[in-house]
Amino acid sequence: MKSAPSSTKRAQERPLHPGGTRAPRAFSAVGVFGCGFKTVMRRAHPDSIFPQLQGVLVSAHYLQKLNLSNFPSRISFTRKARSLSLAGLSALLLAGTLWVEPAFTANLKIKFVDPEGKILERVETRITHLVTKRFEHESSNRQGEIEVAGLTDGRYELVAQLKSFFPIKEEIDLTGEVVLERVMFNQKFVDKANKEVAQAVEKREYTKGAERLQQLLKLFPENASLHYNMAIVQEGLKDEEKASAAIDMAIRLAPDRKYQEKKKEMQRDLLLELGQKALNDRDFPKATLHYQKLTEVDPQNAPAFYGLALSLGHQRKYQESLAAINQAIKLAPSEQQYLKVKEMLEINAKSR
Repeated sequence: MKSAPSSTKRAQERPLHPGGTRAPRAFSAVGVFGCGFKTVMRRAHPDSIFPQLQGVLVSAHYLQKLNLSNFPSRISFTRKARSLSLAGLSALLLAGTLWVEPAFTANLKIKFVDPEGKILERVETRITHLVTKRFEHESSNRQGEIEVAGLTDGRYELVAQLKSFFPIKEEIDLTGEVVLERVMFNQKFVDKANKEVAQAVEKREYTKGAERLQQLLKLFPENASLHYNMAIVQEGLKDEEKASAAIDMAIRLAPDRKYQEKKKEMQRDLLLELGQKALNDRDFPKATLHYQKLTEVDPQNAPAFYGLALSLGHQRKYQESLAAINQAIKLAPSEQQYLKVKEMLEINAKSR
């Protein structure tokens, strides 16, 4: 009868990994507990034989309170540590020895400048983790910068304040290396920006006006007048969706009758212009869409029904077109052009 092979021979028989190390055995309960035990040893003794492992250190006082029959009185940092019994190591795990992944850290750098790019010193900043509520307080240096290292990854609230400037308050996500630049505004900038918006609208430079208003709305998001001005600018840009959103926000913030009347006036003028443009471009379905919406916004608008009749007639939808032109004539019976269009539509409808 052959004797069992030695442990040395069994180790030699295990296949090698590409790097030359022995393939590990399949995990057993003892093996898993052994890993957990070695974790404790690593944190308690940095010079132990397991430099690659990290974990939670169980205090010596707590370990002394454990009643483990197989726990050795002296811990050796040789492979004899594997000889600990399953019962002893199980109790150690149950006592609170847990594996904890190392927390990732983030480094933050922020530079503060004014609207002209001038460096701002002594900006007081507070960076607060939204979950743990731990915070860091820093003041910008001569380069207008703050640097905070070793922050835990996550979402933070940033608050920055400087005398004579409007404060900054925002939420930022931090992970790894984060470099930011923040512009701080003062009343001088606000007065200048308002003046530029008025000049842009007067010159029909609506894109420039929208950019300035966007900067102001970041500072004063609850200002109804700014949202109203944004609606006027977006109307000039022929953006119905954004214009409606801006005027709706103004109404929500300040339910003033003038804003509600302006909304109706704005929608009427914008839809009429968009409908006419679609007719000129011979995009009759699009024209129908604009004019139909205009009749819903302003049911007493004769030009809206007239434009609807034209767009439907070009699509040979004569019955619907006749209904629209009849409504236009009812609202403006003296308009001769409406009568001529009705006559043409009736002829076309009979020839089909």
